[in-house]
Amino acid sequence: MQSGEAGGVLGKGLQVALLVGSLALAAAGGALLFASPIGAAEVTISVAATGDGTGSCSGSGTSLTCPSLRAAVMKANELTDPVTIELDAGTYQLTVPPATDDTAETGDLDITKRSGALTVRGEGSGQTAITGAWSGEADRLFDVGPGSTLVLKGVRLTGGRAVHDDARDHDGGAVWVGGVLQLGDVVFEDNHAAADGGAIYVAPSGTVTTLSGARVTFRENTAGESGEDGTPGSGGALAVAGTVVLDGTVAFTGNSATETGGAVHVAGGRLVLGSQAVIGGPGDDAANRAGTDGGGLSLDGGLVELQGTLVQGNLAPTDVTRRGQRPGGRDLGREGPADAPERRRGRKPGIEWWWHRDRPGDADDPGQRDS
Repeated sequence: MQSGEAGGVLGKGLQVALLVGSLALAAAGGALLFASPIGAAEVTISVAATGDGTGSCSGSGTSLTCPSLRAAVMKANELTDPVTIELDAGTYQLTVPPATDDTAETGDLDITKRSGALTVRGEGSGQTAITGAWSGEADRLFDVGPGSTLVLKGVRLTGGRAVHDDARDHDGGAVWVGGVLQLGDVVFEDNHAAADGGAIYVAPSGTVTTLSGARVTFRENTAGESGEDGTPGSGGALAVAGTVVLDGTVAFTGNSATETGGAVHVAGGRLVLGSQAVIGGPGDDAANRAGTDGGGLSLDGGLVELQGTLVQGNLAPTDVTRRGQRPGGRDLGREGPADAPERRRGRKPGIEWWWHRDRPGDADDPGQRDS
């Protein structure tokens, strides 16, 4: 790790380890891959238009054409073979209003396929976009149900809004993950969750990994609602209650949360970031911001493993950190160690990282900061 005060939020009775230096990102030292059954025939679905709606698909065998992305996902959910949905360059809009049916027919695109992975492949994250364009009540973009696998390649996901009342509790602005999500060349930009995970929320049953050579960007996503009636949100880009292993080139910039974890919030899950991952960076545009603590990353029980990950320039409000106080009153006002890099010296604890360790038998003082 090359920057910042280490920290997060650690729940009572849960063991947390921060491993720096020697880390295997997966059992074989590479990305985690979830292969389709041997011998399965892959079905390719072409999408005829960028507009939204349902409708019948044409074709037969392993080559189909559907009138919209939504219709293609609905068809894929019916099939037992692995499916690849091919998207041309353009902006594919989701406009069908959400309902409470938890299917791909309305609102977000629910992935309920239990056999064979579903791959959505565009022409590149700079050319193919999937965007929420609802005129009324909005929704997230994808819901990956338990037992399902979604692979995203060459797309930008934007405009997702987890504000619709459903079983997902306003989590996951672009994607709610209860199954498996694999990422290639993907950008998550300008998505919002009224609760946790502005771009992605990973449930306890969920897993997110990257493909070989992946480039993943989380930019200007937000979690939580401000104001007196607003709901607190953590993990401006990513909230982890399951398992997340991100190798390759990964960047978190300009994300924000009204509570903790401007970029990432881990709550009982496992997060692994590789040496090419960056949280923040120089300049205000790159900074991730938290409303209370952990401008870059917060931890509330679970496990975080880093190898050379850069955490730099992230922000939490000075009215929390300048006084040297963390919520609960424990003094956190001392500077970093004297031999720390210059950009780290003088940075108040809690801005980059924040964690909280409950100490048995000290009910009045909910914790202490470990350096």
